[in-house]
Amino acid sequence: MTTWAPALTKEYLAYLKRLAAGPLDRVRHSVSGGRRKSGSQGSSMEFSDFRPYVPGDDVRRLDKRSVAREGELYTKVFLEEKQALVEIYLDGSGSMAGEKGSAACLLAASIAYVALERGDKAELVVFGEGLRAQRKRLNPGPGFWQAVSFLEETQFQGQTDLLKAVSQAMPVWREGLCYLISDGFTQGETGQALAAIRGRGRRLFFLQVLSPQEEKPDFLGDFALTDVETDQKMDLSVDEALVAAYQKALKQFQSALEEEAKRSGGIFLCHRTTQDVRATMQTLFVR
Repeated sequence: MTTWAPALTKEYLAYLKRLAAGPLDRVRHSVSGGRRKSGSQGSSMEFSDFRPYVPGDDVRRLDKRSVAREGELYTKVFLEEKQALVEIYLDGSGSMAGEKGSAACLLAASIAYVALERGDKAELVVFGEGLRAQRKRLNPGPGFWQAVSFLEETQFQGQTDLLKAVSQAMPVWREGLCYLISDGFTQGETGQALAAIRGRGRRLFFLQVLSPQEEKPDFLGDFALTDVETDQKMDLSVDEALVAAYQKALKQFQSALEEEAKRSGGIFLCHRTTQDVRATMQTLFVR
């Protein structure tokens, strides 16, 4: 049994169900069939507006009262219901092992639940030095527990190359939502990878998962450190000045992540491992 799956209680799933019932974002181009409203004209029963009649319009949509009212004929326009593509990218590298990995899996499962409850198309991607594992075609109903089983098999090890993973798992432009769950510590330029996600039409939601010590180190002295991803060793003397410089650099890094997410119309969130997952889910889906 994983350390995070027991958190998927009936009460918590009921909470996620309530989140899923909230307002949906508009998606202009997606696969039809879901509950998300598009700005394009469609065939759902939710009325949007009127426009002047043109030959070939469906006569069932004619507003006959407009003739008597204005002497002109108008057609009723409805909002089309759309199914959004929701891709959930999970960082499976060694730096995510332990409490960070558990928090990340719970977030991924929670997002998948909300997406499937909304009738969206959900996909899961685990990446390391590239694409490691992928679960496509998750459908409402059994899809959620398939997602949980998939996530339970995730092993956090090795290095990270997000740009390579994006190139492999996201080869073409397609409008959709991408939830990236990672500590952000990847090989190469993180900004380039996020720009690649945006350039492929995805709206980016970056959830940076950090432990309390990563956000605010509380240790001073001399240490022999080993990188959990590369096994590289380093001797380091930690004093208050170094901690302050580290925290400044971290904030600058987070600001860059936030800016890149905003460029796609998405958001950046820092999720701490000690934080209640409901707080992050509330920020994601109640805006």
